[in-house]
Amino acid sequence: MKKSLLCILLVASSTQAASLDYVNASMPSDDGAIMPINVSAARRVNANFDMRYTGRMRQCIAEQEMSKDGCMAYGALGIANAYSAAGYSFRASIIDAAQDKGASYSMARLGDFIMPFIVAIRTDDGASSMVQQGIIKNSDVQYLRNAFTE
Repeated sequence: MKKSLLCILLVASSTQAASLDYVNASMPSDDGAIMPINVSAARRVNANFDMRYTGRMRQCIAEQEMSKDGCMAYGALGIANAYSAAGYSFRASIIDAAQDKGASYSMARLGDFIMPFIVAIRTDDGASSMVQQGIIKNSDVQYLRNAFTE
């Protein structure tokens, strides 16, 4: 049931700017292991991806549980769990990726690993869902939103 992470990306129809008042825009820290941006690490993460998160994301959209972009939080959760199973911290990796706005992932053709997160962080419901699921902390939202929406 495992497929390429590319399969989890749905075409997002909008990139809603969120309006929550998150107060902390300073760079958060996380001592977890950052996934190296290389094919070997990507394969380890991909091997641990559970496609049920893709189904949950589609169900969320169909049932209008959240905005279409907010539902991408389920894809981010699936990826975060795959990172953890491969021995990496998704939170530490996404904080690291924010420093160059994800360009290093894009240049290595690994954008699929962070795209659901980037789409979801732009919406209030997506950000809230990712905080509730433990993917990121509430104090991370403004910094990450600023990094990935500028």
